[in-house]
Amino acid sequence: MEPYRQLAENLTGSLSKGARVVEAGRLRTDRWETPEGEKRSRMVLDVDDVGASMTFATVTITRTTRPVPT
Repeated sequence: MEPYRQLAENLTGSLSKGARVVEAGRLRTDRWETPEGEKRSRMVLDVDDVGASMTFATVTITRTTRPVPT
């Protein structure tokens, strides 16, 4: 299974809408020019890991079991 898919499934089963999270990853800037010559940019966070913020909540950790590849 792709690593991002497992992360997404774990997040879906662990968090609810509006829950605060902490993300770890690399921040990068994408830059490009439109066909009209306008310069554009956007910030992108390539996320490696996500966790629940414990500022306003408590967390109970449960390890997931992963199927053994055959």
